[in-house]
Amino acid sequence: MLNKNSKAQKDDIQLAQDILVDEVTKDLHDEQIMNMWKKYKYLIFLSVIVVIAALAGMEGYTSWKRKTRLAESDTYEQASVLSAQGQSVAAMEKYDSLQNGKTNYRYLAKIRQAGILFEEKKDKEALAILNQLRQDEKVPETLRSIAALGYVSHQIETGDVAELQSILNPYLTVGNAWYGTAVEMNVLLLVRENQFDKAKKMIDEALSMSNLPDAVKEHLSVMKKVLEK
Repeated sequence: MLNKNSKAQKDDIQLAQDILVDEVTKDLHDEQIMNMWKKYKYLIFLSVIVVIAALAGMEGYTSWKRKTRLAESDTYEQASVLSAQGQSVAAMEKYDSLQNGKTNYRYLAKIRQAGILFEEKKDKEALAILNQLRQDEKVPETLRSIAALGYVSHQIETGDVAELQSILNPYLTVGNAWYGTAVEMNVLLLVRENQFDKAKKMIDEALSMSNLPDAVKEHLSVMKKVLEK
């Protein structure tokens, strides 16, 4: 059972990355790198949706946990619907009700709250949520990764480069599930620092990886072309 759950989680992470890459690739050909990022940075939250099933499966199969999970899942979905309808205040309140939840939906709720706060231009509050989640060892690794990458992505243009790169470093290991995404973010940070040669070198190294998904390779290739203009 553990192997099945592990495989399902790995598949969901890959799907999350595919969503990010596919969405960004649509716009890359028509925009410069830093302008494109203004759209890209919000897409990290879309990946939350695809990991729900895997995270819910991690909660176990006892009767009590099933009932609790179903109840919290229902609350989470209600909040998501409210958010989609533009009822941000009601959605935030509904997510708040999961603060003391017993399942991983309490963490998912926080990430979605951060997304709402970003949309409302309350970046400081949103970043505080993501910063807390990424450092909380009780949070599942997948969600900590999403929180960490979200924390970096929303500060590409304004945050401390050294701090952001230190957060990205663990994901820049070849074979890491988030390697491609981390490379793209780090390239943007290098561009911001006018380190164009390092940025192109990092792209070349990533493109040389045989196991890098084709969609990620295409995306990085376009970024390289932009840098060479």
